[in-house]
Amino acid sequence: MAISTPRHAKPQVERQSERPAEPARPRPIRSILIVAGASTFVVLAGLFAVSRSPLFGLRHVDVAGSGHRSAAEVLALADLPLGTNVAWLDTAAVAARIEHDPWIASATVTRSFPWSAEIRVRQRMPIAVLASADGVGRGELLAADGTLLGPAVGGMGLPTITLPPAAPATVGMPGEGGAVRVLAAMSPAVRHRVRQIDVSIGRTLTATLRGGTTVALGPAVDVETKARMLRRLVAWERTTGTSLGAVSLIAPTAPAATLAD
Repeated sequence: MAISTPRHAKPQVERQSERPAEPARPRPIRSILIVAGASTFVVLAGLFAVSRSPLFGLRHVDVAGSGHRSAAEVLALADLPLGTNVAWLDTAAVAARIEHDPWIASATVTRSFPWSAEIRVRQRMPIAVLASADGVGRGELLAADGTLLGPAVGGMGLPTITLPPAAPATVGMPGEGGAVRVLAAMSPAVRHRVRQIDVSIGRTLTATLRGGTTVALGPAVDVETKARMLRRLVAWERTTGTSLGAVSLIAPTAPAATLAD
């Protein structure tokens, strides 16, 4: 049996909606930035609060570097009381306070979290005594770099540097710098043999050894060569048992010497 569709009837066809789906809306960038900024602020504020807490209070300080100043004296110079916040410690300022003392050539301060610090110092050593201008006082201790370290004390066995009275301005003032350079160039054994170095108006140098030998050094030039030649002469005296009366090292490559009477 055939079934016919009416001529004017429209077939019932179920059609899907042709309207496109709406895309997902992205989060506003501004909101994301605000959330991220707030989170960062909270973290930084927390870190700041922790760094200021007693957790980083200084409890222990190590001092390295021996010399004239003891560890206790170095700590006193550092002015670094226990409880100081290690996280916010100004190490450069502490080092500067220590180096203000003439005996301290250099200082390095480092932090060790959470509550420790270390101080390393390099101390100066006296190399000579600068005689007082009036010849009565004890004089001043001198380091190898020319730094005045303070009043000399007896029994140190250091060479003495003497300066002449103040010269007229047209001649030039004598200074101890040349004598210090000569002494610094000497070995400790030879330096110990030097009793005194006299500086003349023209800044020429004359050394007197402990046995009485005088050594004309001339100006403070070629100091390493002069120190080396003096070491050889002192060694020759010791090995031969001969005493020298006067030595001239003004021309160090051609030294001249006379025997003691």
